[in-house]
Amino acid sequence: AGPAGPAFDDCVAGLPAGISAAVAALLSDHVAVTAARFDQVRLSLAAGGRAPNHGRDHARDRGSPTSEELLAEPGSPRLTERLFDAGRYAILSSTGALPPTLQGVWSGDYDPPWRSGYTLNGNLPTALALAVPTGQPDLLLPLFDLLDQMMDDFRENARRLYGARGILLPTHCSSHGKQNHFGPIWCQTFWTAAAAWMARFYFDYWRATGDSAFLAERALPFMVEAASFYEDFLVERGGHTAFIPSYSPENEPAGTGTQAAINATLDVAAVRDLFRNLIECQSALNQNDPRLTHWRTVLESLPRFATGANGELAEWVWAGLLDNHAHRHASHLYPLWYADPDLLADPALCAAAAATIQRRLAWWRGDATGIEQPGEMAFGLVGLGLAAARLGLADVAFEILGKLEQDYWRPSLVSTHNAGSIFNVDLCGGFVALVLSMLISTGRETIDLLPAVPSAWQRGEITGIAGCDQVTVTRLSWTPEHVEVELAAAVERRIMIGFASTPATHRRVPVTVRPGQPLHLVASRQPASTGVTPDCDIP
Repeated sequence: AGPAGPAFDDCVAGLPAGISAAVAALLSDHVAVTAARFDQVRLSLAAGGRAPNHGRDHARDRGSPTSEELLAEPGSPRLTERLFDAGRYAILSSTGALPPTLQGVWSGDYDPPWRSGYTLNGNLPTALALAVPTGQPDLLLPLFDLLDQMMDDFRENARRLYGARGILLPTHCSSHGKQNHFGPIWCQTFWTAAAAWMARFYFDYWRATGDSAFLAERALPFMVEAASFYEDFLVERGGHTAFIPSYSPENEPAGTGTQAAINATLDVAAVRDLFRNLIECQSALNQNDPRLTHWRTVLESLPRFATGANGELAEWVWAGLLDNHAHRHASHLYPLWYADPDLLADPALCAAAAATIQRRLAWWRGDATGIEQPGEMAFGLVGLGLAAARLGLADVAFEILGKLEQDYWRPSLVSTHNAGSIFNVDLCGGFVALVLSMLISTGRETIDLLPAVPSAWQRGEITGIAGCDQVTVTRLSWTPEHVEVELAAAVERRIMIGFASTPATHRRVPVTVRPGQPLHLVASRQPASTGVTPDCDIP
């Protein structure tokens, strides 16, 4: 709000003058660092009008609703706007020399939950999920710095635990990167997908920035070391490549009583993504690397996604390992979080993934028992919501968003890990990412607008979000009749723009966006519409 705002006055009322002056100076420094970043993205879901600067405007207006009042309205546009701002603010405030820990930069305990470290099997990726879509990929640089500090430990993990080259990242890390998290219940040492998952952030940073020096000097070396581990780790069973052991955090196949398994879909998806991206990165540098042929062979040998016995996307791609939907994680939806082309191109797999989302959500609701699942982790719901949005399941994504709004925020606008307990900032990033995924879906050289916008959001506007491949959606607005978008690009790009005009129709048109030449497009949202009406020529 700034030192002159009423929110600040309320906070320092009654403090000695010297202390209030010191607090004002600290706040002034903080505003100087964060205000421009915060104001870069603005969201409005209200009827009419352009997107306001919610965070600062609300703070200056004592007549605006309190957090308690808004939290009593789960699903309301005003609450979604407020939490969208709160989530971005928390991640911005707790990203600096290092990425946000589980509690950001705030903790009131010498022994906080999970040591307030970095948990790689969901929490940290969820917290950072807003970085690229909000057009601020540099928020990922502290993650890369953290990983750089621990590379020797990662190499030791691979060598000592599996006799492999390359790197093996642990489930949890804080002051070191050793994989020493093993027990009779939590066999985290069997989880080997962390390096592949972190490699995705390097890849996304490069795609968002086009920074070839970063690609050559940081992204590619990390990805090569990650790939080296999997080259040594993968084995053949029955003529097929297999992940043994394998672990789908923190679930177990139905009826087995053990989390140790084979071919967890998360492992398959993350490693498939790694090798696909590695090949693209190496090719982008025009390096005729002799390893390319081998990497393509590894990629082709990986297990294919599968449908389980009951029609859902299988969580383990191995005969006899049955799905267990009574669980807070949904890690096998990873391919939808990162737009895996193999899954999205297969209607049967998309239908199976949609069935998985419904089964997991039924468990959260307590449909079978009539008892809603209390206290389960927020980022599991975020994962379901992101997958639903990717599939265009607007009502499902909106239901999940409403549950997150209802159960996982305190009046102070900090989020919790469980419903009503354990302060945790991962939802702060995940909530923002979920809202954005409902408004825009990006892929390789594609931008789809309003892929999962619910009927409750009849009109709205968002500014300053990233599209794809250095194309920015400077403004997206919509009404029941029209959708309007303005695009800008750092370099010339030919992309496909998709307009989800009705649940039954979807179309894409090619456009070229050039530096210094913003492109403005308007399309009808009526079912009878057959095209896009631009206010400039589409080359």
